[in-house]
Order: sequence, then structure tokens, then C-alpha cells
Amino acid sequence: MSIKKILTNGCIYYTVMITLFYTFGLLAGNSTQWIPTLRIAYSLLAFSMCFSAVNEGVSQLRWNFLPRMGLHFGVNGVLFYLIFVLGGGFHTNGGSTLAALLCYVFVYAIGALIVCMLRYLFADSVKGMDRAKGRTKGREEPEEEYQSLFGKKN
Repeated sequence: MSIKKILTNGCIYYTVMITLFYTFGLLAGNSTQWIPTLRIAYSLLAFSMCFSAVNEGVSQLRWNFLPRMGLHFGVNGVLFYLIFVLGGGFHTNGGSTLAALLCYVFVYAIGALIVCMLRYLFADSVKGMDRAKGRTKGREEPEEEYQSLFGKKN
């Protein structure tokens, strides 16, 4: 695990999260609880760094994709509750706790759907297969037809 990679990805996640949270807070209307305060901003920063560390740690596992995603979802869900809900002050009201957890599940589901679609679309390109044609990509010539430009001339 690289600390530089964790910090870089954590800062990217934080930027996206604080932007989405502020946008959601403005769209919520009269509820000032969802507009980020300093406490919420720091809890989002801590969660984004933990999210990045868990992401890096889970990617090092040699498991199949779905068990890794389940572990990633569970560990980050617990961290979200501990850092963001408890640390951000959303635990004082049951409705805001539920809303925060539902937002986490909704955003995670959208992200997981995007990741699954990208893995499905590009899985064969990694192996060199063309989905539409069912054959290898690129032009493969038999060895007897190949002539090197830099080889000896006969």
C-alpha cells in the first residue's frame, strides 16, 4: 500500500463528496442540517481517507470481485457510521441517521453499478477478445507470412 496513492485518492474522493454533499444541502431547501459545517467537512475528510485506505487494502486481496465488493461495502458502511454519522452529529436525530445511511447506500449502489458495467464492458479487452465478433482483436498473421523489416534478405 502506498501512502501517496491513499492520500491522492482520498483527496479526490473528498472533493467529490463535499461537492455532492453541498449540492444536496442546497437542494434540500429549508434544512440547514445538510449544508456542510466545519464538523461535517472534517468528518467527510476523515471518511474519504479511510475509504481510500480500505479501497487500497481490498484491492490487494486475491479474492473474486463480488466478495471483495461485499467486504468493501461492509467495512466502509461501518466506517461511514462511526466517522460521518457519529462524528458529523447526525446521530442526534433518528431521521437524519437513516437519511445519511440511505444516502450512503444509494451513492454506493450507483458507484458499484458503474464499476460493474465498466468491468463487464472492458473485461474481454483485457484478455484480447472482441465481444461482437468473438475473436481476437487485431490482425494476426500466420508465422510463414510474416517478414521482418529488419531481418536478413534472402
